[in-house]
Amino acid sequence: MPAGPVEVGDAVLNFGTLAELWGTCKNVSIADEGDKQELPDGQGDVKGLIFTNIRKKVSGEYLPMSGAGEPITKADIVGSRLTLKTEGVDTIEIVVDGAEKKYVTKEGTTWSVNGYYYPQLPAAT
Repeated sequence: MPAGPVEVGDAVLNFGTLAELWGTCKNVSIADEGDKQELPDGQGDVKGLIFTNIRKKVSGEYLPMSGAGEPITKADIVGSRLTLKTEGVDTIEIVVDGAEKKYVTKEGTTWSVNGYYYPQLPAAT
């Protein structure tokens, strides 16, 4: 039996999610966004737009593995940088805006994180 999915005919671009050393990724979302300034004319009608501060909004939810350690290594990770796997060997480094643990009856604890990737912000050293 094959280890991964078997594709027959046209298939999806990517299948499933990626695992971290400390847990299984349930989902990752990456959305492009920016700040928008509307440029109205003298009548108040918008005649132009300026987009600045282009960035990617990133969020992910994980199911931590028992005994692998917790993905949250500090009491407060807000403002820290975190590298998340995206596809293949690709990763994205975000500045964390928020992190949360969720406890649900009869389910494993999940950990979620959200933040932004800023293309013009130098990578962490």
